[in-house]
Amino acid sequence: MTKLTLSRRIASLRILFGVIWAVDAAFKFEPAFYHGLLSFVMAKDAGEPGWLNPWFHAWYKIIAFDPMLLAVIIIIIETLIAVSLLFGIARRLNYALAIPFCFLIWGIGEAFGGPYVAGTTDINAGFIYVMVFLFLYVIDGLVPPSWSLDPIIEKHVSWWSRLANPPAIARLETPKPPKRKASK
Repeated sequence: MTKLTLSRRIASLRILFGVIWAVDAAFKFEPAFYHGLLSFVMAKDAGEPGWLNPWFHAWYKIIAFDPMLLAVIIIIIETLIAVSLLFGIARRLNYALAIPFCFLIWGIGEAFGGPYVAGTTDINAGFIYVMVFLFLYVIDGLVPPSWSLDPIIEKHVSWWSRLANPPAIARLETPKPPKRKASK
C-alpha cells in the first residue's frame, strides 16, 4: 500500500466521521435539545452507583445555572468538530480537543455508559468517539494529508502547521540500509 493510498483511506475515515458529527450537530439545533438538556442529564443519573452522585450533582448545578448557554456551547463545539473533520482544518487541534469533549459527553450525557446492571449491552458512543479521535491523532501524522485544507492554509499562515499536523509518532518508511565502505 502506498503512502497516498493510506493517506486517502485515513482521510476517508476522517470525512465519514465528520458526516456523523455533522448529523449529530444538526440534531442539536432541535428545540428538544436545548429545552430538555437539564432533564436529559438528570434522567441519566437513574440507577448509577452512589459514588457517582457527586459527579452528576456537580454537573446538574453547572447546567442548571444556564442550560441554554451550555446548549449553545455544545452546538458550537459539535459544529466546529464536524467542519474540521469534513474539510481537514486544524486537524491536530481538533483531535486533541475533541478527546476530552467526547469523554465529557460519555461521562455526563451518557452516564459513563451506565447504568451497569444485568442486561446492559453497550457503553454508548462517547467512549468509542474518544478512541476514534485518539486513533486519528496518532495515525493522521504518519502520512501527508489528503483531502485537507490544512496544507493550503499552511502556505499562507506560517504557524498553522502547529494546529494542523498531528505529530508523527512513527514513520511508515522503510529504513535504508547503511552504506558499506568500499573495500581497498
